[in-house]
Amino acid sequence: MRATQLIAVLVALSLVVGSVPAAAVASTATTGGSQPAQLQTNSTATNQSGSDQSGTNQSASVRASTGQQLSTVLAVTDDEVKSAVEESSVEASFAAAAETERAELIASRASTLRERAGELIADRRAATAAYENGTLSTADYAQRVAVLSGQAATVSNAITRVQQRAVTVSAAELEVADYDAAAVADIQDRLGSLTGASSRALLDQYTGANSGEINIERGNGVEIEIESENGEQSRSLERPQPGDGSFVVSMDDAQATAESALSTDTDGEWTLEEAKRETEYGFYEFEFVFEGPTHTGEAEVDVDGQTGEIFAFEEELEPRDDDDEDEPEDDTRLLISVVEGEPAPGATVTLRVTARGEPVSGVNVEVGDIVGTTDDDGRLTVTLPDDEEIDIEVQDGEREGELELGLVDAEDQAEREDEETAEDKWDEGDEQDEESEDEEAEEDEQIKAASEEDEQDEAVSETEDETEAEGETEIETETDDGGDIAISVVSGDPAPGATVTLEVSRDGQPVADAPVTVDDEQVGSTDANGQLTVTFPDDEDVEISVEAGDSDGDRDFEFDADEDDESDEEGA
Repeated sequence: MRATQLIAVLVALSLVVGSVPAAAVASTATTGGSQPAQLQTNSTATNQSGSDQSGTNQSASVRASTGQQLSTVLAVTDDEVKSAVEESSVEASFAAAAETERAELIASRASTLRERAGELIADRRAATAAYENGTLSTADYAQRVAVLSGQAATVSNAITRVQQRAVTVSAAELEVADYDAAAVADIQDRLGSLTGASSRALLDQYTGANSGEINIERGNGVEIEIESENGEQSRSLERPQPGDGSFVVSMDDAQATAESALSTDTDGEWTLEEAKRETEYGFYEFEFVFEGPTHTGEAEVDVDGQTGEIFAFEEELEPRDDDDEDEPEDDTRLLISVVEGEPAPGATVTLRVTARGEPVSGVNVEVGDIVGTTDDDGRLTVTLPDDEEIDIEVQDGEREGELELGLVDAEDQAEREDEETAEDKWDEGDEQDEESEDEEAEEDEQIKAASEEDEQDEAVSETEDETEAEGETEIETETDDGGDIAISVVSGDPAPGATVTLEVSRDGQPVADAPVTVDDEQVGSTDANGQLTVTFPDDEDVEISVEAGDSDGDRDFEFDADEDDESDEEGA
């Protein structure tokens, strides 16, 4: 258990430091909302050394002191110990329960962990936003990421235990208990943004498990680069996804963009292991592995489908173990890439097999039940199976390679195209309605009558509002019915300058990670429960917009402060 290792580090560090003031330890050991201790920074900013200024590009190197390592060990260990106690209690209850009660325990535990994971993800996003706008220093940000990485790893391990227990309970009982396996898998995947290579490397340095150079740069997103003394290297990039959720860039071009971002200063070759088209979110995801004479590694790159820009990047290289140095050259991995055609179920594409950049001819390639042989240029044209997930395998003696394609089927693509052209379809529907003049006239009369009735109701409402206590603000809200996302106020009273909590939902379900814009200015993104707390500007008209992939929603607030103004004038 990692907690035991960290406690050993804590004891060793305590012997080095001698003693740490109790107040200092208490202020940093608290999990969740604690403020990390100040780090020693050596700023290499191009404008001002040692300053964190909002809106400026800045690169700064940081190094954790022994005291800061102590505080990080305490924070992460405290979280692990609490989780271990919870797990012991759950395990005991699970062992003594019947299957129905076991399903309920699993569902309850899953709900708790999903909520906890959502809070950690929101904390990381908030810390990144604060660092980018200059309200959180590079020093504080580095340690905050380290602590969150340790806490996220603890939650991730607990989620894995939930998934393992769920396998032992019948699907029917789990369904009755409202256990959502897909949601659990999704939150586990999202925790990966907190437990990636760079975050783990930061955690290692702030718990004393490793040491080396840390460089953090902000500008168009946040980039973290770490080179440890044991030879491990990691790089990461995090920034909001651009684009509108559509696919304009081909998978081949997106793959080329992803490959261009990979490190090339170490002898070896990157091999594409998996390529996915994330239709729901509008981006491509590529996973690579690296094989070289001295290093191995892996990388994951997300490329926006509409703009072709990289918005998430994680890369890790580490020295080979001594046992791996004697591997024969023939064990070089084979790279499979799509060089012609757009991968899709049933599509015809041309594949190319290479090793260290050179074509490999005369090798058999398996695509489902289809087997073919590459030509002198390592190419083979095949028709892909009509499946959403396709495994392509190649083997040449001891060398082998594999490419996994996650694609969108024709029905899903048709639904996406229907959503993207919804406005055109409404226009087309209007043209069809115009074919019947009698029906159109009747609809116009109904709309006119309804409008007059609404105006009468509004007039009565305004008259009633005028009789209320002086100084009360009148609020009119209007929701854009064209969007499929609903925006509601779940806490606070809307008013100029007021702080309220919004909830974003689609079909009654909360929408997480949705960017929220207030008067054309992005103020943040929703948490795991689809909620975000915002402060209204001191204006009479406030417009709130939300976009999530192809979905969007708007809500307008109009505040009539005439009575307040008149009251102020009379008082003067």
